[in-house]
Amino acid sequence: MNCTEFDEQITPAVDDRLREDEAIAFRDHASVCPACRRSYEAELSTRNLIRQRVHMVRTPGSVAASIVDRLASERTAGTPAIFRRWSPSVYRSVLAVAAVVAAVYLISSPGFSDDPGFPAMREDVFAHSIVTYAGVMGGQMKPDIESAHPDVLQAFFAGKTSFPVRVHTVRDFTPVGAMLHESGGVPLAQVLYNAGNTTVYVYQTCWQTVQDGRKLQLPTRILSALRSGSAYVEENADGQTMVLWTEGQTLCGAVADMHTQELLAHLDVAPALK
Repeated sequence: MNCTEFDEQITPAVDDRLREDEAIAFRDHASVCPACRRSYEAELSTRNLIRQRVHMVRTPGSVAASIVDRLASERTAGTPAIFRRWSPSVYRSVLAVAAVVAAVYLISSPGFSDDPGFPAMREDVFAHSIVTYAGVMGGQMKPDIESAHPDVLQAFFAGKTSFPVRVHTVRDFTPVGAMLHESGGVPLAQVLYNAGNTTVYVYQTCWQTVQDGRKLQLPTRILSALRSGSAYVEENADGQTMVLWTEGQTLCGAVADMHTQELLAHLDVAPALK
């Protein structure tokens, strides 16, 4: 099995739909190809996140019909440029989460049943950060700038956000790069840190915008903890930890494939985490 064939088998492997001979070839290739193994692990982690955090509901027929109609019109118009830039494996991780989050928001948004079209969706910063982390770990999302110098990364963000961005100290880790994306039309500043085979992903966005809830949002339990001045920490069954805290006008988050106490020991951040 080569890398292209492996990539085509990732989704069936995650869903346990491979024949025995296919599963053997898949495992053999993963054992000798670290890049392919990371891609598989990224999708597996994303799928597990969905199973743990999302309550499945039946999609109304009108919503399903609208989605089918839009997909048909996009196929007629041609493939959007953003999809041409991404590999199939990152489509799977991003679209899996995006589809579920979109469905939940569409069904729960006020006035949805009265609106024949699609309401403006508020993006969940928590879910967005998990998807981006999966893309980074799978190798599909690359930094806009690569540098081990905090001052260089700090300069990259200068003048690009309405909220202060800080390149944090992550003990025993070296900064390796930075990215600037948007979530709900709001800048999301991201810094990557590395030590050996472990990556810590730190993101920052506008805290006031998240509190307003019009463009970005967080689940109520997380928002309540942050408004009280506490940090919010969550670890999933696979040992991946998410930490969120605030620094003045900035909402900060860190994601890493390590247990809670281990990640907290590396973060040199707000007293609320101690």
